[in-house]
Amino acid sequence: MKSIKLSNEAVSPVVGVMLMLVITIIIAAVVSGFAGSMTSSIKITPQATITAEYSQANGMMITHAGGDALPLSEIKFSTMPSEIMGADYENFFYEIGMEAINYSASSGVSTAIMDNATGYYYKSGFMPGDVLTISQDMCKDRPVTSAEYEALAAANDKAHKYTNYGVVNTNAAVFWGAGDLRDPSLTTEKGRYFSAYQFMNPENIGKYFYLIVSDDAGNTISKQKVTIRG
Repeated sequence: MKSIKLSNEAVSPVVGVMLMLVITIIIAAVVSGFAGSMTSSIKITPQATITAEYSQANGMMITHAGGDALPLSEIKFSTMPSEIMGADYENFFYEIGMEAINYSASSGVSTAIMDNATGYYYKSGFMPGDVLTISQDMCKDRPVTSAEYEALAAANDKAHKYTNYGVVNTNAAVFWGAGDLRDPSLTTEKGRYFSAYQFMNPENIGKYFYLIVSDDAGNTISKQKVTIRG
């Protein structure tokens, strides 16, 4: 009768293959889970067409002309003079405060979309077809009336920056020492420099600035030319 000899020679390779297979499956699961978490954390920039109209007499009107609905708490509206207004136009980029932007409530009353004191949003979304407005007073970046010139003169006497203008274009607002912009012979070089970038400057009628809408990560959603009307 022949004796049967048992051998373990094939066990080691089989175990090794099984261990490699298990390790491969574990690594694949970990990589898949990591990739999935990365994908879910990536925020897609909204796509929307935003147009605007501006006039020195009536202020600004911003229209959502189509695309994604935009959560107002997660977007920013900014303005920037254009290249044709001067070589330093990029230095006058300015983010508009949400408290300066209005919407028409169901009652027909124009209301600020945000309460500056509490941060509460009366309107949460900028939807296709919506129109937002910024009053002419909020758009001023230079004095217009005699009372405003008197206020600027008082600020000049105190050697103090005049800050009652420029909610839409603050970086181009008139600074003390600018002189009287109604009289070219009295206007200083400083006044002439800032005046070139001011939306309320009558000499800028027909030129354009940019309205830029971006998300809270700084990605541009829309950048539109806005012609300055009288």
